[in-house]
Amino acid sequence: MNQPRRSASRVVYRGISVAKPIALRGAGVGNEIIPWAKALIASRELGMHPAPPLWTLNRYGLAREFGISRVRMTGMTAATAFLPRIVVSEEIFRSTSAWDYGAAMRILSSQGVFPRRPFCLVNEGMWGGYLAIRSARDFLLHKVLASPGVLERLAALGIPSPNAMTIAVHVRRGDFLDKAPRPGQFNRALPMDWYKSAMLSLAQSLRAVPLRFIVVSDSPTKDLASDIVGHEVLYISGSPLHDLAVLATSDVLISSVSSFSMLAAFLSDAPYLWYRNQLTNVEGCWTVWGHEQAQQSDGSPTLSAVREPDEYQASRGIPYAIGDGLPEWLPERLKDTYAIRRLSRDLIYYGAVRA
Repeated sequence: MNQPRRSASRVVYRGISVAKPIALRGAGVGNEIIPWAKALIASRELGMHPAPPLWTLNRYGLAREFGISRVRMTGMTAATAFLPRIVVSEEIFRSTSAWDYGAAMRILSSQGVFPRRPFCLVNEGMWGGYLAIRSARDFLLHKVLASPGVLERLAALGIPSPNAMTIAVHVRRGDFLDKAPRPGQFNRALPMDWYKSAMLSLAQSLRAVPLRFIVVSDSPTKDLASDIVGHEVLYISGSPLHDLAVLATSDVLISSVSSFSMLAAFLSDAPYLWYRNQLTNVEGCWTVWGHEQAQQSDGSPTLSAVREPDEYQASRGIPYAIGDGLPEWLPERLKDTYAIRRLSRDLIYYGAVRA
C-alpha cells in the first residue's frame, strides 16, 4: 500500500511537495518564486501533490496577489504536520551534478533517496537560480497573468501595443542602498544617470519608431523624462504582480539590479539592458554570476558559456554603461518587431501587404 507507484517511465511517490519561505515573514516575489517553482517541478517529476506556498505571514501579500486562500495554506500545513520530511538542500542538489531541478529530482529518485512511505518534500533556497527552474517558467507566467486585475491593467496600458514599442524601466530604490553596485553586488540602487543614458540611447537609435517608456518604480522619478523628446513617458506604481506583468510583457526591459527585474526577464523573451558595472568579467565575457565559486569550476553553466564558441552577435541580456552605444543588431530587431506588429500590414486585421 505504501509502495511508490511505478508508471511506464518513472516512480510516482506518495506525499506532498512544499516550498519553504525564504524568511519567516516572507521575502518579495522575486525571491519567493524560486522555491515555489522548485516545489512545482518536484511534484511533477515525482508525481507528488503540489502544495500552495505557505505565505500566510508574507509582508508583501503574495498569497492574496496569487489568489491563494489562508484556508488552503492552513489545510496544507495540517496535512504535512505528521509526515516525515526530506529537505532538498543545496548540497543534495549539487551532488547530482545537474543544473536543472527536474533532472536532479530524477537522479535522486533513481538513487533511492526518497522513502517508500508518504513523506513531505521540502524545497528551499534561491540556489540554482532561474536556470534550475526554467521548466516552470510558462506555469509561473500563467500564474502572474491570472492574478486578479493583471490582464485588465495590461489592457488599460495597451501592452502590447501595435502603435509603439514599449520600453519598461524598473527603478528600484526604496529599501536599496544608495551606493551603486560593484561587480557581484546586489540590492543597490542604480544611478539615475544610468537610466537616463539607457533611455536616451534607445530613443536616439530608434528615431523612426514610436516609443513609449513605462517607468515602474517604488520612488518618485519624474526627472527621467527631461531628455526624452518626442516619446511618451508614463510613471506607474502598483501591486507587485501588476508591476511584474508590465515589466515581463514589454518589448525591452531596462532593469534594476534586483531579483524582481531578474524575475521579469525570466518570464519574458524580450531583450534587457543590465548595469554593466555590476557584472563580473570572466575571460573577456560579462557575467552576472561569474563571481560565485560554484560558477568558477569546469562544467559550470557560466564557465561553459564563456568558453562556448559563438557565431552570433545577438544576446538577450545586454551589458550597458553610461555613454555606451547599443549593439547594432538591437535597433534593427526592434524595428522589425514594430513593422511586423502593425495592424495595417496584418492580413487578418483587414491589413494589406503590397504585391
